[in-house]
Amino acid sequence: AVVSTQSTGDTQIFFWDVIRNAEWEEVRDVLQRHIKIDFPLLTKQEMLEKMEQAKLRLTNFEDFTPYILPGVKVASRESKRRDPDTDNLTYPLWCEHFAEGKMAYVAFYFSLQ
Repeated sequence: AVVSTQSTGDTQIFFWDVIRNAEWEEVRDVLQRHIKIDFPLLTKQEMLEKMEQAKLRLTNFEDFTPYILPGVKVASRESKRRDPDTDNLTYPLWCEHFAEGKMAYVAFYFSLQ
């Protein structure tokens, strides 16, 4: 998260993160294998609920997934070339979820309520 105070004195909080658009069961195996997490990655709605509890108000939301897909495809192709069975380089599995819309790379912009 990035926190900045603008000249007006309003505190702005910026989160750039990965969210899931699919059920946890659909992405769990890949996420546990790629980034070693054993807890559910949040959906957009779950993130917004947590921020509401933290007394933060959403001021903007951007989905950067279309912008990262070309780079993701290159990295995935190179990983498959080096490790066709994805035994060690699990990036292609992660990338497929972005390409299929199961996950998104997004930015949330909040201000204090």
